[in-house]
Amino acid sequence: ATEVKNWQCKSAFEAGRCTEVLIDNLSGTQKAKAIQVAKKFYQIVVDDHPAHEIAPQAQTRLTELKRLAP
Repeated sequence: ATEVKNWQCKSAFEAGRCTEVLIDNLSGTQKAKAIQVAKKFYQIVVDDHPAHEIAPQAQTRLTELKRLAP
């Protein structure tokens, strides 16, 4: 189960990163939606895997995204 949780955490982080790549090419409602999706993935890492080595990076990205949109 530990190995599965590790991959769940990494997958959520990577999904957040992939969504962030899209943000630069979007505008308006689509951009806002992409920001919300990326925040959701990073929040999963922070909430469900707080002790994982990648959690601080997820928190940093979450903080940065919150500056882009409420």
